[in-house]
Amino acid sequence: MATPKTRKARPAPAQRAAKPATRRPVAKAVSAARSPAVGADVDSRALLLEAAAKVGYAEISAVIRGSKEIEEKAGRGLLAPFLGHVRDLLGLLTDYSRGRYRAIPLGSIAVIAGALGYLLSPLDLIPDFIPGLGLVDDAGVIGACLKVVRPQLERYKAARRS
Repeated sequence: MATPKTRKARPAPAQRAAKPATRRPVAKAVSAARSPAVGADVDSRALLLEAAAKVGYAEISAVIRGSKEIEEKAGRGLLAPFLGHVRDLLGLLTDYSRGRYRAIPLGSIAVIAGALGYLLSPLDLIPDFIPGLGLVDDAGVIGACLKVVRPQLERYKAARRS
């Protein structure tokens, strides 16, 4: 005759070990945005993810404060075709920081802030003052960013329209 299986008693909720409530750091959230981007340049993706891994709330605020400079730079040379996208990305980042739009993973916010911060940074892989080549790395980083966050950007633009 078989004996019935007994279940192990679960401890009462008060006896369970309390898990500390911690927020995921932004750098760890970048892993959510590391899915392979179709057609993205490997060097641009590496630059983008490296920049995004360093993003915190202070960097997001710095990008928002430098938005005019970012828009001016995005209107020049190879970046000119990306100007509308850069404005949308800045709007998304601003709305996220002000709490108006939160339907986006933190990793995507880090990628956006990292890419826009790269435009703002005076330290580039290819210095901006080199005619014809200076904005190639910036365009690559913005292009890689758009490949990674395009679905979230489209949802944001649809929500903004409605």
